[in-house]
Formats: sequence, structure tokens, C-alpha cells
Amino acid sequence: MISHSECWISAGSLWEVAIKFRLGKLPVDPDILLTTTRGSKIHFLSITPEHTATTAQLPDIHSDPFDRLLLAQARKENLILLTADKILVEYGQNVQLLA
Repeated sequence: MISHSECWISAGSLWEVAIKFRLGKLPVDPDILLTTTRGSKIHFLSITPEHTATTAQLPDIHSDPFDRLLLAQARKENLILLTADKILVEYGQNVQLLA
């Protein structure tokens, strides 16, 4: 059950939020997201060289570099990537589609 699971947020996700906020594509202020997240039980997942290298091993199903990084992190860290992106589910392991 998700509500009882350990939750992680990637530095890559925060970076993407910051980019989209700056471009006016997302109304979520990354500073507020960061502050709120730090006050919760959510853990931060840094981006490592191993994560970035793993993106090269992924099949070319999805071209978005942020999504590929998140999938690589999930695989390297044995985590489940929760997503609404149906294309990512095609990778199979380590991905769960949110309804």
C-alpha cells in the first residue's frame, strides 16, 4: 500500500519542477515544494554518476531525459517509480501506473 511505503523524491524531479515553474508551465514554487517535502517523511534521492550511466542501458521507449533518469534511479535503487505516464509503464519493472 502506497500510504505505508517509504517515499523518495529525486533531485531530478525537483529540478524539473524548477524549470517548469520558471517557464510558467507549472504553478508549483520549487522552494515551497522543497520546504514542504523537508518537513515530511519523504526522503531525497540525489543523482549519482551510476544513475546517469544507467540511462544509456534503457531501451529507447521514452525520450524525455528526466523520465529516463527517474527510471534509472528506480532500477539502481530498487524503488518503484509512480507515474501517470503510460509510456513509462512499457519499461515493465520498477514502474507503477497511477490511476
